[in-house]
Amino acid sequence: MSPFGPCYLLLITASVDYWAPGDCYSNGKVDVVCDDMVPYHGFPSQTTPAPYHLKTNATMFGPTDRIKVTLFGTTDFQGFFLQARDTAVENSGFAVGTFTLTDPLQTQLLTCHEQQDSAVSHTSDDKKTEVVVIWNPPADAPQQIQFFVTVVTNYSVFWVKLPGPIISQHGSSPHPQSESTLPSA
Repeated sequence: MSPFGPCYLLLITASVDYWAPGDCYSNGKVDVVCDDMVPYHGFPSQTTPAPYHLKTNATMFGPTDRIKVTLFGTTDFQGFFLQARDTAVENSGFAVGTFTLTDPLQTQLLTCHEQQDSAVSHTSDDKKTEVVVIWNPPADAPQQIQFFVTVVTNYSVFWVKLPGPIISQHGSSPHPQSESTLPSA
């Protein structure tokens, strides 16, 4: 064994700790996940029922409405990525509308596909129990949109693209709501 063996191992350990991806997105700058909403942590997404849910304060919207969207769960979470998408475009990675923050200390706006403020994420990996934002429909909004969220409990435990409520434009047929996506006033 070389007299440098333990030092070499120490150097490798220090390098691995330095390059560990755990801190890559703790600041929430995750616009690289705009399409598939996958955090790329090197672990598989959870397949069990998620302890997190989205709710809205309305089932219908118009061009000037502001829809309150709440992310909450039965356990704390460190990170999230939230978008609204057109229900008519299956597997669309394109966000619809913009968001307004209610707490800029724990949430931030992101740009996806050159559409400013089209997604929301965390500002740090501090534990959160609830996040509230406002969704603003665009002038050319589709008939129905659905909210989707990826939630990170910790670096190795996360759920990808959890479906949230579907809301419809005034005058269109409302989408039937499941119990897990019912809006709340």
